[in-house]
Amino acid sequence: MLFACESEKEAPIEFNKFKDILKDMHLIESGIQNMSVNPQEKDKKGKEYFQGILKKHQIDKNKFNESLEYYIKHPKMLDSMYVLMLTETQIPAK
Repeated sequence: MLFACESEKEAPIEFNKFKDILKDMHLIESGIQNMSVNPQEKDKKGKEYFQGILKKHQIDKNKFNESLEYYIKHPKMLDSMYVLMLTETQIPAK
């Protein structure tokens, strides 16, 4: 049992920070999909915004990818992350 605990790797990016990064990415992606430009321009903008989000959160692409792989291997954590993102982005009913 001691070995299992020692071998369990922590997430490269902490849960709440990674949630915020994913939320930013999904919001930007949603905006890009609604742009009235050709697919190549959407791809170009998407890459620019992706880099901007990584810079905003002070991480590099490798650390993002390592974290994404970690959370994919921990689906309950990833599901919780998406539940929180949906809650945070909901517009309250009037």
